Amino acid sequence: MAVFAARPRRARQHLAEQIDTLIASGRDCASSHPGRSRSLFKQAELLAREISYFAGLSAALQRLAWLDLAAGELDQAFQRASEASFIVSAQKISDWPSAFGACFVINNVHGQVGRFAEAEAGWHRLLDLTHIHSDELRRADALDELGRLRIAQGQLRDALNLRFAALNILEKHADDNVPIVLNN
Repeated sequence: MAVFAARPRRARQHLAEQIDTLIASGRDCASSHPGRSRSLFKQAELLAREISYFAGLSAALQRLAWLDLAAGELDQAFQRASEASFIVSAQKISDWPSAFGACFVINNVHGQVGRFAEAEAGWHRLLDLTHIHSDELRRADALDELGRLRIAQGQLRDALNLRFAALNILEKHADDNVPIVLNN
């Protein structure tokens, strides 16, 4: 953080713009050149860490997490997505849904491949984050998915309790997803 404070404002702004450009370039070539894309996102991550540019760091980590997920590197993907979700600040709260989405996908993949301990830890981490962000609808999604994981593990009583808690949240908000939860 001292590096960030020591730089003149104009220099910091220039570096932040450079980080945003690296991220945009990496995003543009992600499907055609994933190796180049990863390199650009990694450069953006390192530079953003150096100057404590949290919006750029969060964006770079989210993009790297998706590349890790596509490459089958589940643990690395989860670690990066989790870090990105913790970085989100009050000024950049719009990043929270993207970080939640990345963690949501990774937790589902862990559950589908039978890595129940990792999936469960991930769902609990997301539940903690939904409390931090006061996001009850995403909390309901996480509770519902944790209930599905409990079903896969044969823990039907816990699954029922979790899914009932999700249903209560959805009913409280009169969400359109209530019939879907009831039908499942």
